[in-house]
Amino acid sequence: MNSSLKIFHVILPVLLIISCRPPPQKASAPNVVAFVNGQTIFEDQLKHRLALEKAKYDDKTFSDQDLFEPLKKELLDQMIQNKVIADWGKKRNILLTNDELFLGIKSIKKGYTDKAFETFLSEKGVPFSEWRLMTEEKLLVKKIIDQEVNSKAEVSPKELSAYYKAHLNDFKTGESVRARHIVTDTEAKAKNILSLIEKGENFTKVAILHSLSPDRANGGDLGYFTRGTHPEIFDETCFKLGIGDLSPIVKSPYGYHIFKITDKKPAHTKTLEEASPDIYSILVKNKMTSAFDSWLDSVLKESQIQVIDENVRKIKNL
Repeated sequence: MNSSLKIFHVILPVLLIISCRPPPQKASAPNVVAFVNGQTIFEDQLKHRLALEKAKYDDKTFSDQDLFEPLKKELLDQMIQNKVIADWGKKRNILLTNDELFLGIKSIKKGYTDKAFETFLSEKGVPFSEWRLMTEEKLLVKKIIDQEVNSKAEVSPKELSAYYKAHLNDFKTGESVRARHIVTDTEAKAKNILSLIEKGENFTKVAILHSLSPDRANGGDLGYFTRGTHPEIFDETCFKLGIGDLSPIVKSPYGYHIFKITDKKPAHTKTLEEASPDIYSILVKNKMTSAFDSWLDSVLKESQIQVIDENVRKIKNL
């Protein structure tokens, strides 16, 4: 989302930090990195969030402090934003049902056994109980945004038509062709295969048996493509052939090819009716983003947020 968090960053004395949370059980109790509407985000919670995100980035992001610091701030801002939104929803009695929570967790864990998922979290150093609370909050935030923002985004026929007229070139497509091909590593092999096909062998079956291209599993089907999608030799060969035609052997950087044209489509401009689903997706996404930014600004104005910069800086790359 584009809206930036209006967060008051402060450096608080240690005594003030301690006085704003329950007395620590141990001398090594986690430090506070932020207060959000009376709730606390601890250092370990931010570390756990970083650990879960680590797989999405290359090693340099976490080893280079200049890259790590912006990521750390971004994730903390997301955690603060989630707490602000969840708190807003709870005050208005917008809550997750047990079924919503169960199905949400089931979807996230899809592909894992319970044991495998626990192992995954353990390797990241994240307790399952904390992951569950984090996930519950994220699911609640999504429900609140869907209910309070996204569900209210509407696009009128007039808006669809206006966008279509203003972006007509976006809906023009050039001539396209659909082809199958067989690829070999030598011209001699290609000549033998071409001879088989010319004698009546099924092109698709020959492609599956003899082509070196990964698309051989689909009988060498390249699907529909327009000019400029593949190497120039593909265009030079395929676009001058008719439907059902077989090409001579042609060489490309990939090897020696034999093409068969299975269909052709002329250049075409989508009608408003054809383009409407794509236009709707663009416009409704833009409206949701704009509405969310405005809504979030109003929610943040009602919130009390303090970031303890001194403690955030203590968290170094993992």
